[in-house]
Amino acid sequence: MFKQSRNTDDRSKKKPVETPAAKEHPIKNRTTVNASPAMGSSKTVIGTNVVIDGNVQGSENLVVDGVIKGNINAPDHHVAIGPKGRIEGEIEVNDAVIGGLVQGKVKAAGRVEVTQHADFYGEIKCKSITVQGGAYFKGIIELQREPHREKKEKAGKITPVKETAAKVAPLASAEAAKKK
Repeated sequence: MFKQSRNTDDRSKKKPVETPAAKEHPIKNRTTVNASPAMGSSKTVIGTNVVIDGNVQGSENLVVDGVIKGNINAPDHHVAIGPKGRIEGEIEVNDAVIGGLVQGKVKAAGRVEVTQHADFYGEIKCKSITVQGGAYFKGIIELQREPHREKKEKAGKITPVKETAAKVAPLASAEAAKKK
């Protein structure tokens, strides 16, 4: 009834295309791409009907739609807390997106995003943060970076305010004298 044709001759003639980078270090290039957490590494999903009473440690990305009463430790990976997700504890990750309820501390090596559906109570330490309009945020934010302005320490004399006022007063009286 059905006719299936396989042409094996065409397949055997084609050679795989190799890039120059793949010829030099094929193993190194493959592991570099697959090892990066941001480039599609595996993830664990904690569903809406799951409650974890204890700490979670992992070496992959994490999506939380359920409840975790404990700490999350995945310092090289990403965590996303969905709108129905709830965390009570400390979170230490590379990047975090908070869309549900979080009570505790968040320490991120990179970026934290608090979405419009989030309720956050606690402390965030990160390099970059975004808080969307509509989010509830009650806590402390500490950005881990160098300040824009350098502190200039003056080991010398502090200029009192009176000296500055004395310098301005003669100018004012000189201008009044010119008008007369």
